[in-house]
Amino acid sequence: MDIENATTTQARPDLALAAKESQVVMGGYCFPKLFPAIVQPEKGGQFSYAPVGTTAKRNATKGRANSTALDSEEIVSKIHKWATDRIEKRVKIFFNEVKGLGGLASADSHGGIHAVRQTFNAMEYEAFQKVFSTARVAGATLLADGKVTKTLAKALVGARRFGKGYLVLTTNGLLDFLQIPAVMRKISNLLGPVDPMELLAGDRNVLVSRISPILGFGGMIVFDSEIIKDTTFDKYVAVVGLREEIVNDASNIQMVAKEKAIYGYSVVYLPDGATSEVPFEVSSHADHKDKANYYDTDGEYQFNELHGDDGEATPNPNGGAVQVFKMDDIENYTVFQGAPIDVNVKSMPTATPPVTP
Repeated sequence: MDIENATTTQARPDLALAAKESQVVMGGYCFPKLFPAIVQPEKGGQFSYAPVGTTAKRNATKGRANSTALDSEEIVSKIHKWATDRIEKRVKIFFNEVKGLGGLASADSHGGIHAVRQTFNAMEYEAFQKVFSTARVAGATLLADGKVTKTLAKALVGARRFGKGYLVLTTNGLLDFLQIPAVMRKISNLLGPVDPMELLAGDRNVLVSRISPILGFGGMIVFDSEIIKDTTFDKYVAVVGLREEIVNDASNIQMVAKEKAIYGYSVVYLPDGATSEVPFEVSSHADHKDKANYYDTDGEYQFNELHGDDGEATPNPNGGAVQVFKMDDIENYTVFQGAPIDVNVKSMPTATPPVTP
C-alpha cells in the first residue's frame, strides 16, 4: 500500500507549470506587472538605470560648423545593487490520503500546486507591502468628497515621469472604489446606470479593461483580497507610474530602464531544474518513515524600488512613482443621483379644416 501511494523522488517542472496555469485561471498575480522580472543565473549583481529627468534634456547642438568638435554626452545612470533572498515551501500529504485525493497523480498535482502557489502568494503579499508601505499609508491623502476625480487626475499627471498611471488596490477595495459617487458618475456617463455589484459579477479583466480608460488610467492592478488577507488595506488605493512597454513583457526592461525612469524591478535567480516560466525548483519525495509525500519549492528573488519616492534628499513617501490615497467611508460622500431623462413629447398641430366656399 505504501509503495502504491509513494511519490517519486525527482524534480517536478510539470507541477510547477500546472500551479502557474491554475492561478492564471483565478486571475493571475500582480507582482510581475509592478516589478518586472529579470531572470539571472547569479544570486547578486547590479542594475543600471536612468534617474528621474533624464529624458527631459534638450541641449542638442544646433548649427555646428564642420571644424568644430561635437560635444558628447554620456547617458546618465545610477547603479542599484541587488542580492536575492531565499524562499521555500514544503507541503505534506500522507500516504493514507492519496486514495481520497483521486490517486497518486492527483495527489502529486494537489501537493505541487499548493506548494508553488503558497510561494507565489508570499511574493504577492511582499510586493503589495512594497507599494503600500507603512510610511505611504501613514501619509496617504484622503479622497475627499467633491475632490476625488481632481485628486486622482493630479496623481496621474505626477505619475507621467515614470510612465502611465495605474490604479492599484485590492478586490474588496475595488468594490468600495466603484461606489464612490464621483467614480460612479464618470462610469455612468459612458456605460449608463450600472450597479457596482453587476460590474464585479463578471470577469475582472474585462471590467478593468472597460473602466480604466473612462477614469484615465492605463489599467488597474487588483490584488486578490484572499491573498492579502488584511482588511486594513481595503480603504487604500495607489496610483503608480509604470512603463507600459514592460508591464506585460519584461524582456527589454534593462534597455527601457537605461533610457527612462521606471518604478522598480525584480530579480529572480534561476536554479538548475527551473524554467523562466516558473523560476523555482519544484521537487517531490516520499518519506516511508512518516508515511508521507513531500512537495518542495525552492527559489530566490528580490523586489527593488528605484523611484518609490521623489528622489529628493528628504524623500516624500508619496511624491515619486507611487502615490497612496485613502477612501473615505461611503456615507461621507454626496449621494450620486443620475440625471433624469427629460422627455418632452410635443403634440402634433391640429389641422385647420378647409373653408367651404
